[in-house]
Amino acid sequence: MNGSPFVAGYQEGLIQDFGLPQWITLQGLLVSPSRGLFLFSPFLLLAPVGLAMGWQSKRKPFYVFLALAFVAYTALMASWNSLGGWSYGARMLTDALPAICLLMIPAVEKIRGNWRGALWGITFLAAVAQSLGLFDYGLRFFADPANNEWSIQNGEAIFYAKFYVSTIRQALGL
Repeated sequence: MNGSPFVAGYQEGLIQDFGLPQWITLQGLLVSPSRGLFLFSPFLLLAPVGLAMGWQSKRKPFYVFLALAFVAYTALMASWNSLGGWSYGARMLTDALPAICLLMIPAVEKIRGNWRGALWGITFLAAVAQSLGLFDYGLRFFADPANNEWSIQNGEAIFYAKFYVSTIRQALGL
């Protein structure tokens, strides 16, 4: 980009903010109220259960590979000193989603009855939470210094839910 293989679009170069994986960044990528993969997609918590089940199957190497791929990619993203900047949700872990979704398969196959309905409900709520950021890319959220990626009350999903509800109420004159 920009005439150099070492400049990556943020203009500081590839290694400006890159280092060893940071514990706080790892926590942010997985559980932050504004960026956490497991908060935006809680059904993905079935992946460790699926890994345990896959570990006992004849496809053990496949599941071990998927788990290692997810862990390695997450560690790589935790090496950037960022939770995704001007984005919404777990953008930094998007490329690892196929691996973690495949890890879930053995656990999902065993779910029956009301638990299957609960899984679909959680999946639907995750889709709604993820769709809140479709039209804004963080511009309104970061415009207010009171908002914080680590705040539950002022986190991004809650911020946009409140924003869209107030916008709809204004449009309807309520």
